[in-house]
Amino acid sequence: MAQIIIELSSYEKLFDLKMHRELCQLQHFLSPSFKPFAMLSPYRQIFHISNFAGCLSPLNRDNCTTLSTYDLKNFKIQLEKCYKSRKAIIQCGRDCIGAKEADGEERHNCQQCERIPSNCTSQMWFDLFYRILPKDLLSRKANNEKIYVNTFLPLYTYSAYGFQGFNVSIDLFISLEKDLKEWSSQTKELKVKGYLLDIKRDILLSSALSDSKLAIFAAAIVFLLVFIYSLSLGYTIAVFIELGASVLMAAAVYRGFSVGFPLLNLVSFVLLLSIGSDGAFLLFNAFPTKADDLDEDNFDECLSHTITTMFLAQFSTIVPFLLNLVSSVIVFRQIIEIAFLVFHRRFIEPFFEEKCFPSITKFFKILCFPFTAIRKCLRYLAFDTLPFVLIDGRFIWIGALSVLIILGGYSSLMQLRLPQYNPLQLFTANNPHEWYDNHAEKLFEFVAKKIALPLTVRLLWGFEKTPALSHFDSTKIANVSQDRRFELKTVEDVKRLADDMQRFRMLEFVGIKEKYWPERYVSARKSKFRIQK
Repeated sequence: MAQIIIELSSYEKLFDLKMHRELCQLQHFLSPSFKPFAMLSPYRQIFHISNFAGCLSPLNRDNCTTLSTYDLKNFKIQLEKCYKSRKAIIQCGRDCIGAKEADGEERHNCQQCERIPSNCTSQMWFDLFYRILPKDLLSRKANNEKIYVNTFLPLYTYSAYGFQGFNVSIDLFISLEKDLKEWSSQTKELKVKGYLLDIKRDILLSSALSDSKLAIFAAAIVFLLVFIYSLSLGYTIAVFIELGASVLMAAAVYRGFSVGFPLLNLVSFVLLLSIGSDGAFLLFNAFPTKADDLDEDNFDECLSHTITTMFLAQFSTIVPFLLNLVSSVIVFRQIIEIAFLVFHRRFIEPFFEEKCFPSITKFFKILCFPFTAIRKCLRYLAFDTLPFVLIDGRFIWIGALSVLIILGGYSSLMQLRLPQYNPLQLFTANNPHEWYDNHAEKLFEFVAKKIALPLTVRLLWGFEKTPALSHFDSTKIANVSQDRRFELKTVEDVKRLADDMQRFRMLEFVGIKEKYWPERYVSARKSKFRIQK
């Protein structure tokens, strides 16, 4: 089911009447967004802590809107009493009562059910501790930390509807997310921190396309800078044509590799290669190819040509990156840090050294007089002592660096792991989708078991492998065709199929005990022959 995580400022807010009044309004506020799901979900009400407080009240409130301070006071007393048996309540409900033997789950920890106080045996207490409240509730209370409470919406996630064969529009979930943000902005006692709608991969493309609209503004800035620099309209138009052709060629190359590389990895790969490579290419192209041609004038001309050309190359690269500061896609925002360092190193520092440094030298000499001796000492170490040490001890340095490279490679291969939580992070960490994926498993007991839900795989025999019709579009495939070589005409054919099924069934991550019909057929045939003999 779809979920939202609500942030409370303190433990006492759990029993604050104003907070519960605001939370009760969520049902009415989101009711227009729930209507399209009415025929697709058996649920109608939001499962939040206010409804639990009403149902567990001594007065047995039917609706959380009728909660009173008396109800919340009694709810707090009962909650703190039952929390002492929280571990037994969860183990009893999850491992004993909730175990599904049909799915191969064995019942255990049933002795914990006898340790639960009689007034804490309700299914609602299990759901409250297992699905709604965080694992470390009392420790957060002791440390005066914020409290996070889970809430279930009366609908399934976007991917869950897809698995069930329902064609639900992504726009319905985007509209629901918009309403959640609006409701959260109006509340004073609580805040929506994260939610699970399973749409972050689906909205990535729309976010990237939205960010790409900034490219028009970036291109305008680049061409304006080129025109100001050259004061030539013809040169600016020529640059426009050259950059347009470059973009089209890059798009063609990207299209060729987009099938074999994940989208974000390819974006990072291309951007990392592009930064700095243009400068190296220009310097290599302008540098004299023969040693006899190298003199002071040629060297100055080479550097002048490289710097002039780099002005265009760097601005055409960096301006779009800097505009991505407002991007919601994390890979676009992080890559601009590298671009800004390149820009700072190649343009800002030389400009200040040439234009500003002479005018402020006297000021800094007076200000930094106590550090003059230290500065001279550092210059002596850097320009006199260090080269001598590096040259004479080159074999030691090479050996030490080789050892570091080997150790670094070993550590990378053996110790490098994906993040324990949320390895597929697409947006910034404060994004509600990412916040849920980063924190849900650490906060709530049920998430780890939900992630470990059994997957169903259906194996089909008798079909040929479907060839791709286009290298550039992985969705274009040929029609399914029958494999004429697969037959079940003889006992040997059935036996080969039974052996394959047994091998798949006995895999460690499968572990299915019941035999499939080809295996049962072969076993029954063997038993029949034994009886006849």
